[in-house]
Amino acid sequence: MEFVAYLNSIGANVSYIEANESGHLQLIAEHYKMKKIDDGYRYKGIAFEGINSSNNIVFDFIIYDLGVLDNRTMKGFLNCNIRILCTGNKPHELPFYEKGLKLLGETEYNIIFNFNGFSNHE
Repeated sequence: MEFVAYLNSIGANVSYIEANESGHLQLIAEHYKMKKIDDGYRYKGIAFEGINSSNNIVFDFIIYDLGVLDNRTMKGFLNCNIRILCTGNKPHELPFYEKGLKLLGETEYNIIFNFNGFSNHE
């Protein structure tokens, strides 16, 4: 979500696609009182949609939230033009990050590591 907001802040026409089964998009839309449009939402110029959206708008960037990178979501990750793995340093995130790295092997990708929260450094 932060990456989508950043791209929008520099003038990109961007869409966030929830391509997982978490259901977080609906909760986020309700919390921020996003405007419902067709089968998605709009908020501060960003399109927030599910994987089955019928939106035909051409975007500069489409960010797919695959949830956890695993055998099921790997195909979607590999089919992207620019691959960026976004992760964090929270204890519950690190095992999924390590598993994702093993799945990626020699695959070419970029990484954004969010260091919000606690760290091991004082």
